[in-house]
Amino acid sequence: MDLDRISTRTAELAAKLEIQPPRIETGTVPRSCTAGLYARIRKQPVLVVGSAFERLTVAEQDGALAEHLVALDLLRAGRPKSRVAIMVITLALLTFLLLGVGGYIDAPPWQAAFAGGLVGLAMYMIVTYVVMAFWSRRITYQTDRRLAVVFGRPFMNFMLDLDARLRSQPLGVAGPFLKLAMPSEARRAHRLDAIVPAPARSTITSP
Repeated sequence: MDLDRISTRTAELAAKLEIQPPRIETGTVPRSCTAGLYARIRKQPVLVVGSAFERLTVAEQDGALAEHLVALDLLRAGRPKSRVAIMVITLALLTFLLLGVGGYIDAPPWQAAFAGGLVGLAMYMIVTYVVMAFWSRRITYQTDRRLAVVFGRPFMNFMLDLDARLRSQPLGVAGPFLKLAMPSEARRAHRLDAIVPAPARSTITSP
């Protein structure tokens, strides 16, 4: 794998998109990341490139890189808000539940506290799942709009075809979540039609 070439191309695409390029690394990518790219955010955003990326054509690699660059930028910018939303919704639901049934619980304080902790943890996990799914769908639509504006609608037609093909591959244990979190290509195209009208389908080589 030519990591220097991928890093250079990533920097070129990031410049066109007017965003800060992430660091590029090679490594193991989850099976659900069918394009062979995995975004990771720590102190510095990182795009991990796996072996599946090499099986894409040059045009598909460029498209996948551009798509992940925008999504990673949006993910990084919106992560604090998503964390706050998860905590606020969880606390609100837990408070509502405790106020509703707390008076009917006849148990020692330690048992009530233990049960409340378990319920709170379960609520947190459920709320996280729902918020992340909603947020992922929103990021997908925002990514589509930005790419269509920068590279044109024919490029997005190309990417929707590629994403549909990649979606048909086995997704592993993350499959159920991705089916909820990722809108269909038909729905994405419909959203784009209101912003950037779709021309006739055409072959595209690279953004």
